[in-house]
Amino acid sequence: MYAHIKYVRQIRVFEPATDAIDRTKKILFRNFDAAIWFTIGFSAWLASFGSLNFSINELVRVLTNMKNLSTKITLNKIKTMDPNEIIAAIVIGVIIVAIIILRIWISSRGKFMFMHCVAKNVAEVKWPWREYKFRANSLFRFKLTLAVIAIVLLAAIIAAFWLVFSLKDSLSYPKDDSANMVYATGVLATSMLALTLLILIAFLTDAFVLPIMYKHNLRCIDGWRYFLSLLKFNKWNFVKFCFGMLVINMIVFLVITALILATCCLFAVIVSLPYVGIVAVLPIRVFYRSYTAIYLAQYGKELNVLEPIPDDQAKPTA
Repeated sequence: MYAHIKYVRQIRVFEPATDAIDRTKKILFRNFDAAIWFTIGFSAWLASFGSLNFSINELVRVLTNMKNLSTKITLNKIKTMDPNEIIAAIVIGVIIVAIIILRIWISSRGKFMFMHCVAKNVAEVKWPWREYKFRANSLFRFKLTLAVIAIVLLAAIIAAFWLVFSLKDSLSYPKDDSANMVYATGVLATSMLALTLLILIAFLTDAFVLPIMYKHNLRCIDGWRYFLSLLKFNKWNFVKFCFGMLVINMIVFLVITALILATCCLFAVIVSLPYVGIVAVLPIRVFYRSYTAIYLAQYGKELNVLEPIPDDQAKPTA
């Protein structure tokens, strides 16, 4: 299946961005139709559910406050907790986990729906929801596995800090602040490295593995095998792609910041609204989905998932 995969020398990083901008214009702006925006925006909104987007800054903030939290949760306090409080905490935890699972499941369906709309220049909801069930469920299981790993990792981090800053008061634990600092620093560095790896896996899944699954009707694990065989021969190309994405992200950030300042923060309020916010930034969503697909297509026609849009048929079909 992967015999045709080889090293590709002439791979462009920034030129596909120009093609992605042109495709975004054809889908959304040429022959503008608000109904088309809201239909494609609905798929993009569903795709945004349950994304594995960890904030490193948020992680650092949480971990720096972990000492204060852990000193409040001691063994003695746990032993004296009311049984109803424990049951309530368990129920809340179960509800939160159920919501996370539901969001990941919806997101998996939504990602294929959005891929379908961008790839075929259509504005459809019902048909892609049913058509991509097999591939979306496979993606859901993979994303759920990543989420479980992330939750276990965060739980381990909390337990590690609790061990240092809480249990030492009730056990025969050496109260050496310098040793505790070294321990905490090691936990922080290891956890950030692991979470960064999870972020990278989630990003590569959405950017490349998902289009491969979409094109060849593969399970997520098979899509990853396909992508890894491609990565094996083109490591440097994908490293350059990642650096290119950083530059593009910076440009997009500056554009969004300019819009927020130009509208006196009104744009920020709109973007923060559920669904409406996704529709407001739909051009950015379509651009990113188009850009990664166009970049991937450079490795062979069997990886080209985007259908051409004739100039006389720019408006998506409903």
